Amino acid sequence: MRELSQHISTMLNTGRHIVENNPLLTKEIGTTNTKGDRTIEMDVKLESAFLDYLKVHNLPVWIYSEEIGMVREHPNPEFLAVFDPLDGSTNYKLGHGILSFGSLIAFYKGTNPQLQDVVAAGAIEYTTNRLFLFEEGRTVDEAGENVLLRQDWELDKNTPVYLETYGEGYEYYREIGNKLFVKNQGALVSSLLYLLNNASAAMGGIAVKSEEIGAIYALVKGAGGAVQDSKGEAIDELKVDHSRKYDILAGAPVIVSSLIDTLQKQ
Repeated sequence: MRELSQHISTMLNTGRHIVENNPLLTKEIGTTNTKGDRTIEMDVKLESAFLDYLKVHNLPVWIYSEEIGMVREHPNPEFLAVFDPLDGSTNYKLGHGILSFGSLIAFYKGTNPQLQDVVAAGAIEYTTNRLFLFEEGRTVDEAGENVLLRQDWELDKNTPVYLETYGEGYEYYREIGNKLFVKNQGALVSSLLYLLNNASAAMGGIAVKSEEIGAIYALVKGAGGAVQDSKGEAIDELKVDHSRKYDILAGAPVIVSSLIDTLQKQ
């Protein structure tokens, strides 16, 4: 599926070009997306670019995007393409080029897939300009070098883990703060960036969206990491369901196991 990862790379680089050349598209346009969030100009511009790319290249895909939902235009789809064109919209809108935001893309085999059916994926974090791809079962950086998660983390208060703590997450992860250094940058793509760069030991969230989960799942697995839910259950066979949110912990296996153990003792 290397060809698909090359398409993803091109799409993410298109996003990079758009962000670099359109720095002030922060105005709300008066609509909400499929998940009830207010849409801003950059959401629409990135989504339109991704949709146009897939259509121009006539890839055999059905498409799901956060902004407009399902697009079933191809008569003979082989894959489901799912993307979040602007993860961290609030960071983009208010961050003055400092806070993290990015794009996440995943291609699944078939049109009614499970999470384990990801065949290609990618993520870019625009603030630091770093891009990662999942291809042929491995995670690579933009230079094509293998990315592997650090496995020898200590279990102490200096060990950083990036957990989505807004809303119910703050209380849910409260006990973990007594053991590890809990951080949050307001965008899952930034948590993924730090994890893949070995600047953190794990990431997680209890309300991860369908347009985010595939890329996270594949990129972490491809880098030798564990991905489970907070009860310690495997998520590989969960269906890609755009009406639900996912509970995940991902990262170095020993840290993920420690997080699960802590949460189960609450």
